[in-house]
Amino acid sequence: MNPQTSLKLESAGSASAMRDADLPGEREGGLSWTVHPARSNPPSAAAVLALIVLVPVAVQMILHDPLLVFLSFLLLALPLASYFYPTKVVFDGKGVTVRSLWGRRFRSWDSFRSFQYDREHVRLCPLSVPSRLDSYRGVLLRFAENRQAVLAFLRERIGVGAADGEE
Repeated sequence: MNPQTSLKLESAGSASAMRDADLPGEREGGLSWTVHPARSNPPSAAAVLALIVLVPVAVQMILHDPLLVFLSFLLLALPLASYFYPTKVVFDGKGVTVRSLWGRRFRSWDSFRSFQYDREHVRLCPLSVPSRLDSYRGVLLRFAENRQAVLAFLRERIGVGAADGEE
């Protein structure tokens, strides 16, 4: 297993469950994992970092305006921050908790009717049939090295999911 990602089946007495006891809905028999995209793909992370640094440098060289340099940095760094910061996902008996740089979000299992998945992601959807609005209403989660375990857990909780391409 990659040092950047971890997969655990947790019970109420496990050390990991005790460490993350502040997560809403944490109960026994859950599934949790941490995804850190930048660590799992260092060449891509280096390219993204170079972009975040070089674009403001180019703005400074061309426009000589510190305000625009700062704005260009913010416009690149803020949307890409979640790429460099780990995201923890917890499935438990009550629902899904996602803890990221931007805070914690909890959604109960009752709010999901279906899920869609591809090789790298799973989208939990509030409607039983696919909709164009799924990207706004649903929850998109990246797999760690736990694709089969996550899909098995979701099939048990939600039902059959739809594949978006190759398995």
